[in-house]
Amino acid sequence: MTILELFFLDQPTILDPISDLTLDSHQSGKLVCHVDGFPYPTVKFLKDSRPLAGSSRLRVDYEPPDTWTLTLDKVIATDSGTYTCEAENMTGKATCSAKVTVEGN
Repeated sequence: MTILELFFLDQPTILDPISDLTLDSHQSGKLVCHVDGFPYPTVKFLKDSRPLAGSSRLRVDYEPPDTWTLTLDKVIATDSGTYTCEAENMTGKATCSAKVTVEGN
């Protein structure tokens, strides 16, 4: 007897995209992205289309079942730019982007 298992694959979906954020210099803020897909996608954040450089001021956290948060701590002018949340699995990729603007010195 042969056992047949069916798996339904689901492309990544952005359930709730990140939103533009304006912060004063040395303030902190968060970009929150909700994603779904099967198998569950890998999620990463990019800045200006490049992987985020390691920094003690930037932290990515995951809260099950679907919430990914990029915390920007004590922002400086060079933190301004376009941030992208990218979710990818074997069936495809989904992205959303938001602009972060840092004002002041």
